[in-house]
Amino acid sequence: MEIIFTGLLLGLMGSFHCVGMCGPIALALPLRGNTFFQKAIGGILYNLGRTLTYATMGAIFGLLGQGLEMLGFQRWVSIAMGSIMIISVLFPALFSNFAFEKGVFSFVGNIKKDCKNCLQ
Repeated sequence: MEIIFTGLLLGLMGSFHCVGMCGPIALALPLRGNTFFQKAIGGILYNLGRTLTYATMGAIFGLLGQGLEMLGFQRWVSIAMGSIMIISVLFPALFSNFAFEKGVFSFVGNIKKDCKNCLQ
């Protein structure tokens, strides 16, 4: 009985993330088309792309983590990355002027512009 309660509790806690982050994204989907079939195909393509992206990223990072574990580095990489995340939240000014930040934002901006042009 405890395992069922634990599973339900974890599912409930995870749903808050989904409602807060994924919900607005799903509501903002540009499901163009006049017919139900066109909108359904748009939704299916979106969810298929999202699922494949998450699966691919999970496989890549899972293999990377497995390789680090075999080399004996996983524990130290985990500690270092966790420390960096905590420091970046406590002291965001330390991370605001990194060169990669501008590169990432311009890269994402170019992708958004290209996608916008495709939809028009």
